[in-house]
Amino acid sequence: MATENTQSKDDHSEMMLQIMMAEHAALQSARSSTIFDATGRANLFIGSISSVLIALAFIGQASEMGKPFFIFTLLLLVPLFFIGITTFHRIVQIGNADTVYARGINRIRHFYTEIAPDTARYFILPTRDDFTAMLDEMGAQPGVFQT
Repeated sequence: MATENTQSKDDHSEMMLQIMMAEHAALQSARSSTIFDATGRANLFIGSISSVLIALAFIGQASEMGKPFFIFTLLLLVPLFFIGITTFHRIVQIGNADTVYARGINRIRHFYTEIAPDTARYFILPTRDDFTAMLDEMGAQPGVFQT
């Protein structure tokens, strides 16, 4: 009976480890996609700014900075402002999602150290999921108002 109970506990531990490894891989993939998405959106916005500046330079030369230049400027800056606001809003959302994924990975890393405590010293990134650990993972320090 004791052998059955021990084997059942070992099977459960193995199953838990496999589940955690699968979840770790899924969270890592999700973090990668958030970084890719944020980079793409930032590049799109920077490209838009560059295009608007070039267009303004052309129209400024052609109109000699007259009334058409100011009308054209308004026509270009309003959509650029909208793109900037929506880009900022989405990147903040992406950052929040990335933080959730990073916290999940840290929790799983903590689980790994609970299973095998000797491995804790080999982890470079933190195994805690509190705010300070999240900043440590990003290489940042808490600000004056964040402590």
